[in-house]
Amino acid sequence: MTTWHKASYCGDSSNCLSLGAGAQDNYFVRESETPNTVLAVTPASLRALIRATKAGRLPSCRVTHRCRTLNAGGPGAS
Repeated sequence: MTTWHKASYCGDSSNCLSLGAGAQDNYFVRESETPNTVLAVTPASLRALIRATKAGRLPSCRVTHRCRTLNAGGPGAS
């Protein structure tokens, strides 16, 4: 069973990311609004996500979860 840790940035908010430790140096990430959807990520991809978040390079999303395409390289970029 995975022990989940809520991001400290969330405070008392219910719309947060949680992180859990997986097997073989992998991590699990999930969003509180869809807790049954879990992503398995490598340490390198988790570091890249954290860096992109801190640098403000993520797409802006609306409440409907329709996000603009991020055109900054990587998967899906043109």
